[in-house]
Amino acid sequence: MKDGLLYALERLMPQIALPIKLHECRHGFKGKKETSFETPLAGLVVRLEDGKGGNLEPGFPKTAPIRAADTKMTAKIYAFKENKATTYLANEGVIFQISGQAHGYLPKSIFARPKRVGLQRLKDSLLVLVDCSQLSPRSREDLFMTSRDRLSDHAIRQEIEEELMDWLKNEPSLRRLQHERRDKDLEKRLKEEKPLEEVLGKVMRASPTLKSLFLEGQRLSRPFASGKTGGSGGGSGDGGGSIRSDDEGRFIGRRHPTFFDVVGIKGDNVLRRKCELGRRCRIKFRTDVVNSYFDRATDKGNYDIEIVDREDLGTPNANFSLDDGDAFLSLSLPPEAKAGDRFTIESRVDDPTLVEPFVSHIRLTVSDNRARKGGQGKKNSKSGAGKGKLGKGKGITLPEVVSVKEGDENWRQHRFDSGTACHVLSEPISANGEDTVAHTFYINLSNTCLVTEMKYQKVDHRILEAKFKYGNVLLGLAMLHDDENNKEKRNGQEDETSVEERIRLVTSAVSPVLLPMIDQLSGLSADELESFGMMDGE
Repeated sequence: MKDGLLYALERLMPQIALPIKLHECRHGFKGKKETSFETPLAGLVVRLEDGKGGNLEPGFPKTAPIRAADTKMTAKIYAFKENKATTYLANEGVIFQISGQAHGYLPKSIFARPKRVGLQRLKDSLLVLVDCSQLSPRSREDLFMTSRDRLSDHAIRQEIEEELMDWLKNEPSLRRLQHERRDKDLEKRLKEEKPLEEVLGKVMRASPTLKSLFLEGQRLSRPFASGKTGGSGGGSGDGGGSIRSDDEGRFIGRRHPTFFDVVGIKGDNVLRRKCELGRRCRIKFRTDVVNSYFDRATDKGNYDIEIVDREDLGTPNANFSLDDGDAFLSLSLPPEAKAGDRFTIESRVDDPTLVEPFVSHIRLTVSDNRARKGGQGKKNSKSGAGKGKLGKGKGITLPEVVSVKEGDENWRQHRFDSGTACHVLSEPISANGEDTVAHTFYINLSNTCLVTEMKYQKVDHRILEAKFKYGNVLLGLAMLHDDENNKEKRNGQEDETSVEERIRLVTSAVSPVLLPMIDQLSGLSADELESFGMMDGE
């Protein structure tokens, strides 16, 4: 059973050294076969990687070396096929382990943080195992509670959590998987796009206020028609090495690398980059090694960085990921760094079989953080939004809208019930060379309030469904617009609840009055208002 003792123990001992056999000794529990009373406990990793259930997405698990709080760790991510993770997981998102035993975890809500990670669509399909075996005894005391079953609130936890979120947000294979699932989800309602755009466009053109609020009003093109996210394709990189591929263009990695080159190096074999205070520096490499290079039983690779010309600066926090011939280093500036500082980082890759390690040098120049304000560009100034304050904000593109009915896949996946009205997924994507956010609205057409109105009103059900759908979309867009324009007031701090969670709560609360409000208030006339004594002020 997915909620039984076996899977709970395997989550607590994901990489157990030796298998354990569990014996069912409770009175009254009888199996159909003799062997059902004896079940081996092998650990979650063995269950996932050596099992025959086909529960993982192709290309997973993937591993990344991570350095945080002056400690090296290894993070491994498992991406489950849809609706497969519930068999193995409860609320665990990131499990921290030492010598194969879990010592604490972060809930899977970490994947759904819109601005920091942005993997809401994959929230229920991901598991990350972080090997903390190299932590010093003092760091272990700071990171884990003495009970060894949960994390502390010490500063070391914040550093590790920040590094994990940066890695998850920028991991190319996760972004590709999220886009694939989004495209699959939206293919089912492509025929409904034109009516939605026409209806929303008509509503917005008829209202000066809506014109001012939603300035862009254009649908985003598909961010990745084919191929890899952010990759440079096959062939050779700037370093001159060659990448092998099969007849269909799929990457074929070597067990050990023959090159590991920084993209963009010129002249003296040193990459020169500028990095602002408070921001991260991202470096791209090209290599021909397999994605599992940094996590395997024998001859595994080792990656490390070091500042070689400034003893007063500590080693920066960083994460490093491999993706079919591309490699990405993301590092933060040392806390001691200040504007004007210059220093050289040495990047080193080696393994027990290499005669010489692959060494690269990156020369960083630290500059002041430049404030960036969204929604003030020339694009909006030409939109004819008028001179009022509403025209100064950032517009929102028309969202994708998916109808949900009780019992279908989206109903289960997004945990709908009869009171749910609207659920929003906000996903960071790259479109037309720019990073942006795509919103997908899931509207519950089995909402109790909508169904009640359909039962008693003598109106075509499709009209009521359309009013309910577009009314919720406008409510959600207004809240997204307000959240975007109030970023400065929050000074970069995120609210305790995300705007997507607030949209779900508000639309659920408004659903009993939404259709009556649209129907009754839109039908009021001046004569009726005068009869109520509401026109006396004119």
